[in-house]
Order: sequence, then structure tokens, then C-alpha cells
Amino acid sequence: MSDNTSMESGWANSRSSGRSSSAPPHSCSMPSSIEVAAPPIYQDPSLGCEGLQTLQTHLDWHTGFTTSASLLSAILEHRQAFITSPHDHKTCSKALTQLAFTLEQRKSEGDADTAVALRYESWLVSGWS
Repeated sequence: MSDNTSMESGWANSRSSGRSSSAPPHSCSMPSSIEVAAPPIYQDPSLGCEGLQTLQTHLDWHTGFTTSASLLSAILEHRQAFITSPHDHKTCSKALTQLAFTLEQRKSEGDADTAVALRYESWLVSGWS
């Protein structure tokens, strides 16, 4: 007999033996949704746009998302978003300065250079806001 046949016959036998479960006895049922502890994203407009709030959250929670390369990439992406709609980024200068300060406190390799880039970006944004 094949494995399928033996499983089917085992399931049929267990169903007829009075078990109330509708699942086959050898099935693996998945649990319902599992809560994952994710850092809360700040929802304060005074902390900059949504992108900068997300960056600040990852920095505060030390998620590893914020390497120097990813932060420099985020600065360029933020600049593109700022150019398309400057009115949505009125508080971003303050947020960029706060991000730079957070990086300076972290004192990891490459963070000082990234903090300088964030402060420069803050200066650029403040001139246009």
C-alpha cells in the first residue's frame, strides 16, 4: 500500500472510532496569528515626515536596519520626496537634527560621517521649508 492510502485509511478509521476532530490525525495545524513585537512607529508630525519617523524608530529600538549605508540611502530618498512635495516636510529639519544627535550618541563606526550628512541635509531642508 502507498503512504497516501495508509494515511487515508488511518484517517477514515479514526473518524469512525468516534473522534470529534475534523482534521486528519497526522496533519499539522498552524496556529492562528502570532504576535510579533515590532517597534511602534512614531505618529507625531513634529518629528518629521513618516519616513524620518520610521528611521528614528529603528534607531531607538536598535533593530539593525540602520547601517550607515542604509541611512545614507534614506537621506537621498528623503531628498527626492522633499523635492516632490516640500510642504509635507516642514518639520523634517528638526527630525534630521535629532537623527544626527542619536547617531552621535551611538558612536559606532561610520556613524559620525552619517551624522554630518544628516546635519547637512537638515540645513538644506531648513532653507526650503
